[in-house]
Amino acid sequence: MLTSINGFSSKVFYVLIGLTLIMLYYLTMLVEIPYVNTYSIHIHVIGMIRIFMASIFGSIIGYERAHKNRPAGLRTHSLVCVGSAVVMVIPMILGLSDSELQMDVTRLGAQVISGIGFLGAGTIIRNGANVKGLTTAATLWVVAIIGLTVGAGLYAIGIFVTALIHFVLRNFKADE
Repeated sequence: MLTSINGFSSKVFYVLIGLTLIMLYYLTMLVEIPYVNTYSIHIHVIGMIRIFMASIFGSIIGYERAHKNRPAGLRTHSLVCVGSAVVMVIPMILGLSDSELQMDVTRLGAQVISGIGFLGAGTIIRNGANVKGLTTAATLWVVAIIGLTVGAGLYAIGIFVTALIHFVLRNFKADE
């Protein structure tokens, strides 16, 4: 499933991105750069780490769906999770960088939750009395919630929910 990019495995590519983000995070904590607001850079790096983690969590669930040849696979789940994380990270960055700006970050999250229903509805197919795609639609919804959770900085909950959903998808037999 994971392909190579110019001779590098995708796994190596993701590891390099992760290590780079962690290194940037610690550099912004340690280095004082004259005439540059390192606090602002630090907040942006934290946002990038959250978005990267959301990509990994979405990919874990998406890989399982792609492995079972479902309509929404690795890319779709990863993109939904990343998009949801970005929706939570942007208000965080804007709110911390401008003290005059007042935002209700929960409004954006609520729009993601209701909007993802349209994407999930596209995966549901009814054929007479049979309905297929409900589990894929549900995983898209849960992946959006995981993205919101990680975007808000609740990493432990994001890891737990990802592991729980992966366990359910692997161990409970589908009726689809």
